[in-house]
Formats: sequence, C-alpha cells, structure tokens
Amino acid sequence: NMVPKVKVGGFIYIFCEPGQYNEDVVVQSFSGAECFYIQPTNLATIDPTTGQTGFFVKSILFSGIMFQCVVQGLNSMSTAVNNSSTVIQFARCWYGTVTKCRFDTNLKSTNITTVQYNQSRGNCYSNYFKNQNIIMSSEYMGHALFASTNTCEATSNVGLKAASGGILVKSGTPVLNATTAELK
Repeated sequence: NMVPKVKVGGFIYIFCEPGQYNEDVVVQSFSGAECFYIQPTNLATIDPTTGQTGFFVKSILFSGIMFQCVVQGLNSMSTAVNNSSTVIQFARCWYGTVTKCRFDTNLKSTNITTVQYNQSRGNCYSNYFKNQNIIMSSEYMGHALFASTNTCEATSNVGLKAASGGILVKSGTPVLNATTAELK
C-alpha cells in the first residue's frame, strides 16, 4: 500500500511476486531507515546465470535517499516497453547495490544504460548481462564497484563508462564482453 517517508532505523522490504510489472518504479526522499530492498519472493531459488528470474520491471529509480538501496532478482523487460534512459539508476543516494539480477533484453540499439550511479556510491555483483548498450556507468562524482562475479555474455556496446567525474572500480578481473570494454 504505502511505505512511510520517515522510518527510524531498521530495513524496508518491498517483496514482489514473480510477474511482469510494466512500471517505472520511483523511490525517492525517504529517510531514517538503514536499508531499502526491492526483491522477488522467490529470491532464494533464482540463479540469474542459468535463466530468467521471473521478476520483470521496466525500470527502477532511487533518488535522494541517504541510506543503502538494494535491488535483487530483477529481470529486465523488452525494449518495446522500456522507454527509460536506465534500467536501474541511483541518483544522489548514499549507497546502491544491484545483485542477482538478469539483464538479457537486447538493448544494443538503444541509448539505455543498464545500471547507473549518478552522484551515488555502490556496487554491482553476481548479475548476468547480455547484449546491453552500456552495462554500467558512473557520473557526476558517482563511485561504484563492478565485481568479477558478474557474468557478461554475448557482446554489449560498452562495458563500463565513467563520465563527468564519475569513478568505476573493477573488483578482481571481470570479463567485459563489449565492443568497448571501458569508456572514459
């Protein structure tokens, strides 16, 4: 129904049943919690490297949140419904985590960035990427980590993009199957 705008301590969980959610989700201006999670109810049983997660969302934007925001188990939707500039974006957030997600919709002929950190810190690990335009970007003093536990198959246009003072750090030696592995 509704999540309180102010919460003192603790975690906020949004549990979603597997399904197609043809929505651009916006989470903004929350304060006081420790963590905000968006995840499917079947999270414990999914492996994004072996198949789709069953939890499809057009896009998620976290904006102006001063605690950790976590997206788990998401599967990207087709380009026919995604008219956003990003699939997951953290804008002016304290910390953003993306894990156990599957990005297998072919976005190569679009301008869509899969995971974007805009004036935010965060990490991206244990995800599956295939045929993306830009896998991950950091801009406007964003600072994010891309882990070697991510699986990148087929060929994306750009692997990692750092722009306008953004910093991207690779943990380990991730295999970035992209025409341009890194763009600065």
